Amino acid sequence: MADTGKVKAAATKKDIQAAIAKKIETALADMKEAIGEKKFAKSAKKAAKLFVTAMPKKEKVKKAATNKKAPTKRKKPAKKAVVKKAASTK
Repeated sequence: MADTGKVKAAATKKDIQAAIAKKIETALADMKEAIGEKKFAKSAKKAAKLFVTAMPKKEKVKKAATNKKAPTKRKKPAKKAVVKKAASTK
């Protein structure tokens, strides 16, 4: 099968950048002769880099909170009444 230049979902940033540069070079082939090959290739790479940096980044999906119960307040233990005993004298 021929590579059509499609970018896969799991592609790295460099792969995407290379694919975009290749598409720019094929789309603007007429300019290659006017500018020169080296300058054109350099410009295509710069343009691809700008496209890649402008692409939105995928955000990590946060897991939905599962029905967590609110923490219950613990009751403080009741203070025991301290009974003072009268000192017995003999």
